[in-house]
Amino acid sequence: MDDLHRFEVFVRVAELASFSAAARALKMAQSQVSRQVRELEERVGSALFTRTTRKVTLTAEGATYLGAVRSALGILADAEEAVRASRGTVSGTLRLTAPLELGEYLAPVLHDLLARHPALAVDLVLTDRIVDLVEEGFDLGVRFGQQRASSLRARRIGAIESVLCASAAYAARHGLPKHPRDLERHEHVLFTAKAAPDKLTLFDEHRRAVSVRIAGRFRANELRAVRLAVLAGSGLGMLPLPLAAPAFAEGTLVRALPAWSGRTVPVHVVFPPRSPQPPRVTAFIERLVAGKRLSRR
Repeated sequence: MDDLHRFEVFVRVAELASFSAAARALKMAQSQVSRQVRELEERVGSALFTRTTRKVTLTAEGATYLGAVRSALGILADAEEAVRASRGTVSGTLRLTAPLELGEYLAPVLHDLLARHPALAVDLVLTDRIVDLVEEGFDLGVRFGQQRASSLRARRIGAIESVLCASAAYAARHGLPKHPRDLERHEHVLFTAKAAPDKLTLFDEHRRAVSVRIAGRFRANELRAVRLAVLAGSGLGMLPLPLAAPAFAEGTLVRALPAWSGRTVPVHVVFPPRSPQPPRVTAFIERLVAGKRLSRR
């Protein structure tokens, strides 16, 4: 049990890159955390961290050891989950990663899951980086687009539709377009992470496309910044529906050209192939599938 606790302390220090932060997370004294790591280093005969006054980083040996320790802890967690599964208990910590713009969509889904399962905890990491789920110890990931062949299993949970938005104030001041051709006369907030930010393609209900040139003085490479600029009245902007939906409900954003939409991107949940899957994973996937779709198409 002492070794297991040392492993958990080591992993937390590695994840947080800080002895003091790990101590706070584990509700331990920093001296205890340092001692546990030192005892582990003495046992393996190698330094696991490089320590400076400003940061703590893994040594090459520490990085190798971290992968092995995470694997061992994962095996133990799976064994515990298998026992709980026989009793139908959803428990443990669900570690998942998702794109930044899905945070507002996933938060209420996860809140509902926690309310249903009191023994469950959630660790959500929002990042646009493609995370190595196995290497970094995640149960699953939510990802955009078609999934390439890999060792991971994938299940489609819906699709995200992009919609054209304007603030209520912008609509009152400038009016809203009646057809995509009208967009050339409007100010736009441009999303520069796409290949052609000054070109907008919209689809009608029959999926017939119309492409127009747009222009605007506000440009951003991150969708949450685009949303804030649109909310402030800087112009029209294309937003993923989950990112725009809360503001639609509040009335601070309105839909422009509601009969038209942008490209629809499939959304998948991906997870390592384990049999059986931990109940926390299957419970989350079932909640996503049973819940509200990400788009109306």
